[in-house]
Amino acid sequence: MPSTPSWPLMGAVLLAVGLGPALAAEVDPVVQRAFDRADAAAADFAPYRFHLETHTRLSNGDEQLEHEERAWADAIQWSPDSTEILTEGKELVFSKDEDGKDADEEKDAEAKDDKEDHRLDVSYDFFEAGRRDEYRFVAQGRETREGREFAVLELRPRVKKKGLWKGRLWLDPATGALCHAELEPAKGRFGVKRWRVDAALEDYRGLDLPRQVDMDLEIKVPLLVHEKIRVALSMSEIGAATD
Repeated sequence: MPSTPSWPLMGAVLLAVGLGPALAAEVDPVVQRAFDRADAAAADFAPYRFHLETHTRLSNGDEQLEHEERAWADAIQWSPDSTEILTEGKELVFSKDEDGKDADEEKDAEAKDDKEDHRLDVSYDFFEAGRRDEYRFVAQGRETREGREFAVLELRPRVKKKGLWKGRLWLDPATGALCHAELEPAKGRFGVKRWRVDAALEDYRGLDLPRQVDMDLEIKVPLLVHEKIRVALSMSEIGAATD
């Protein structure tokens, strides 16, 4: 009668065929639903045209409005990571000049400065196949927000890498959809003293996309500047990419 393989030997075999980690660490069921949902969205993806509108309000640390604008873009999403902008524009609703006086005006937009764009550079694709191994998802139980129950996860970086986040995630326990996130950079970023992100998200084509983002940002280079930014987003599909 053949002997039963010992667990160390069996573990080595499973690890060799790629099954070891899955058996060694049980994945929380809600996290697994989030993984499955992200995989399904990637597998079923088809290029499409869409229209995006944003309404941005920027205020200083004392909540005094400094800048308000609306922007829009028509674009094609060729893949989950590739977007082609077809047309875009911006309408300046309100801004203060250097003397602090109100300067109301409307005008077409030029391209945003890169220094402005970095403040909104937040990705919520933590559960996608290419990113999930960068994070640990620690179950924190259930919590009710606005009459709805969510599964709460603590987000922790698993690797040392630039651009990662830490914080808390609120998921729909039945589907694994990410509905709310409170984040801050896992590592300090040059010139940034504080950057906190509070985002409400919604399901769009199986992807978790933000519909409102609040940021509390303190920049210390060249001078200390405290800004609070609220961005409301709306997205509508125009049709297939070939339309």
